[in-house]
Amino acid sequence: MDLNRVTEPWKDGAVTGQSCEQFKITRSSLDGEIGTPVVIAEFHRFGGGEIRQPDFEVVMRWRDIEQAIEKFCIIGNPEAVAVREAIRLATAAKDLGWRSPEPT
Repeated sequence: MDLNRVTEPWKDGAVTGQSCEQFKITRSSLDGEIGTPVVIAEFHRFGGGEIRQPDFEVVMRWRDIEQAIEKFCIIGNPEAVAVREAIRLATAAKDLGWRSPEPT
């Protein structure tokens, strides 16, 4: 996941982006959704300048992931289309009465 600065860069040509491939899982209290599981991508010391270097994090809920999958489907990304179809197939199977096997 990338966090990019989209406003004008600092006069010294500050950093315009940073990548993150490490995520943590927690429960959110944002938007009144207390206890909702979320995935967080942390971006430490993002930004330019010697003094102004804040930390950022991107909080993702499942609905955010679903929307991203749908956007990838619109552009024809084969992996996203496969995920969407797998979700549809699983939903149809559950509607027909399928249940996960009981743990042994």
